[in-house]
Amino acid sequence: MAKKFNLADFVQTGNVSESDTPEIVLLPWESIHGNAANFYTVDDVEELVNSISMHGLLDPVVVMADAEQPGEYVLISGHRRHKAWGILREKEPEKWAQMPAIVRSFSSPQLGELALIMANSAARKLTAPEISRQAERTEMLFYELKEQGYEFSGRMRDQVAAACQVSSTKLARLKVIRKKLAECWGPLWEKGKLAEDKAYKLAQLPGEVQARIFKVLPGAPARNIEIVGNLMVAGTDYRCEGLTGPDCLKCTHGDAFLRHDLEEPSSPCRGETCCLLCAKSSRDYSPCGRMCSKAKERRSAENAKKRDSQEKEAQRRANRLLRDIRKSAARLIKAADAAGIGDNVNVPLNDYCHSTKTVGWIRAAAEGGDLGYVYQNDLAPKNIDVKGAAEALHCSADYICGLTEELHPGGGDWALAMDWCTEPAMDNGRYLCLVDMGGVGDSDIHEQMLDLKDGIWTAYGRAVDPDMFTVVAWWPLPRRWEPFMGDTRKEG
Repeated sequence: MAKKFNLADFVQTGNVSESDTPEIVLLPWESIHGNAANFYTVDDVEELVNSISMHGLLDPVVVMADAEQPGEYVLISGHRRHKAWGILREKEPEKWAQMPAIVRSFSSPQLGELALIMANSAARKLTAPEISRQAERTEMLFYELKEQGYEFSGRMRDQVAAACQVSSTKLARLKVIRKKLAECWGPLWEKGKLAEDKAYKLAQLPGEVQARIFKVLPGAPARNIEIVGNLMVAGTDYRCEGLTGPDCLKCTHGDAFLRHDLEEPSSPCRGETCCLLCAKSSRDYSPCGRMCSKAKERRSAENAKKRDSQEKEAQRRANRLLRDIRKSAARLIKAADAAGIGDNVNVPLNDYCHSTKTVGWIRAAAEGGDLGYVYQNDLAPKNIDVKGAAEALHCSADYICGLTEELHPGGGDWALAMDWCTEPAMDNGRYLCLVDMGGVGDSDIHEQMLDLKDGIWTAYGRAVDPDMFTVVAWWPLPRRWEPFMGDTRKEG
């Protein structure tokens, strides 16, 4: 008569035949042996040794009598505890001579081994390879029990999943890995160095594809393997047979194409284009790191040529800048020499950073001296402090601005006065003004470029409010001054 196998009852009672209440007994440590059917790792017991030494064995090992050796016992559960106890026994043989154990007996060896598997499944945090081996062995035991007359309800896969305490879906994935993962990946899988998701994606590919990926880039991410593997299944060969290019009779790049796509599957090359013809090998940004040696040589030559051209252009710009600085310096020295100014006099340059240069430095620049690193012509009219330079060199602002070659051109509105004018301005035109913004003392006096039109000061075409802004002094600006706010100067 067939016997119903109830997994829940087996888990609860352990199929104990003699008593429903297991008895803890003391057995000689050396009489307890490891189970040949145990495939779980037995290591990292240092913490367990310390725990047993301090608190004793809180959970006795479970054993069954050895059918071949009377008085000997085989472990069902507790291999790590047994090993830790043995370490303590080596230090103190008398204290740790006997070990607490629960002795169980089973009606068949298969049930005993099943008890071992289920005990480890409940007590350990298993790796995916261990779960896979556990599931394979459990399935085999269930079929052997079925041959002995036991009946199982439902699908066998569901029974195995319940015994291993994993989902049926995970069990199916692990079975695919166990059956179809290529042999070259096996050691990594068994050592826990191959992630389950990556192993599953590999196992879904043909064996030769798995082998090529392992040879070329075993560390490729799972998603990359999936993309490239599907390309290979669809017909992408990556062997570049018949692929040719400029000055290349036969491509020898080989698996470098495959490595490229495993690294960058978002923009695969598939080994269909010669590196010498591929845009990725010649672009300025993010060039392909897997291009062939000929493409690298060509790129190096092009980069060298480009660098040489850039260096020449930079040198041309530097020479042009030096010529401009020396020309500007010579112009200022002409004014300094005419006024008899010594080399120690400072000439204000950039008014926004309040920098100055001595007449001696300007003279050296005009004579071709070493200027060090320069990035602009600080002596050019657009950069110089026109008022300060005109005062320091005793020349007109027109000369500083390059509007005339005369150091002191005729008067009128063509020349910039050397002192602020405080009398009311009469003529329409553009003026540099000192404007009182309504502050206390000199703290709110600012320079402002204004236009005078029919006796009214204007800025950007609008009349200035005399209650808020008061022009206290002014300079007339040259008529050819670069327009700043629409020209309002009357033709004289």
